[in-house]
Amino acid sequence: MDAAIRHELVGSERCAFLRIVAVFSIIFSLAVQTTSAQNSESPEAALQHQQGLAAFRNGDVTAAIQHLRRAVELHPSDAAAWNDLGVIQRKQGQNEEAIRSFRSAVASKPDFVNAIYNLALACEARNDLEHAAEQAARIVQLSPGLARGHLLYGRLSQN
Repeated sequence: MDAAIRHELVGSERCAFLRIVAVFSIIFSLAVQTTSAQNSESPEAALQHQQGLAAFRNGDVTAAIQHLRRAVELHPSDAAAWNDLGVIQRKQGQNEEAIRSFRSAVASKPDFVNAIYNLALACEARNDLEHAAEQAARIVQLSPGLARGHLLYGRLSQN
């Protein structure tokens, strides 16, 4: 009897596992479709974007910036590529370039909260607290449940 119960549990666990795999497969395919749709103007832009991220993960910042610049050159409305370029530029101390990249990301996708957040941090880093606070207020408006937006807005509002 114990063996039969164990077999049933294994069977039901297997079904649950297969359902989870199916859900993740659907989510993954939707993510791939979304990325493909965003970069439908240029598959080369998508490739350059991915190569830029890979170069950055491998520590080759120069190549990462080159690939990401090429990606936004090929597909100027790719908000994710602009944002990623800005993040790397900011990490390299290129704050003014990063601000331009974040602004391009936000211009391409006005509700892109991550780019707005990064823009706020870059403005704060150059001591442009007025613009940083404006961006933080936008984050709170767009994503009221995002704690880091409230923390940033609170910090900037005190100055």
